[in-house]
Amino acid sequence: MIQSPIDGPNARVPIRRLFVKVFLWFWLTVLALFAIFCCQPHARQSIASGTDVIAAFGSQVADEAAHAYESGGPQEFGAIPTRLLGNFEGDSSD
Repeated sequence: MIQSPIDGPNARVPIRRLFVKVFLWFWLTVLALFAIFCCQPHARQSIASGTDVIAAFGSQVADEAAHAYESGGPQEFGAIPTRLLGNFEGDSSD
C-alpha cells in the first residue's frame, strides 16, 4: 500500500519549517527597514529641511496677509491665495 508523505510522525515538519522561514524573513525585513529609515543621516535632514522651508516662508506669508487685511480689508485678504498661486504659476511658465 502507498503511504502519503503527510501521514506519520513527521507530518507537521514541513509546516514547522515554513513557519520558521516566514518568521525569520519577517524579522530580517524589520531589521533591514530599521537600518534604512533610522540609520541614514540624509533621511533625517530631508525631514528637517521641510520644516525649515515652512519656517522661512511662513512669517513672510503672514506679514503679507496682515498687510493685505490692513490695507484692503476682507476683500484684499481673500485675494491672497489667488496671488500666491498666480506667483507660482507665473514662475513655472517663464
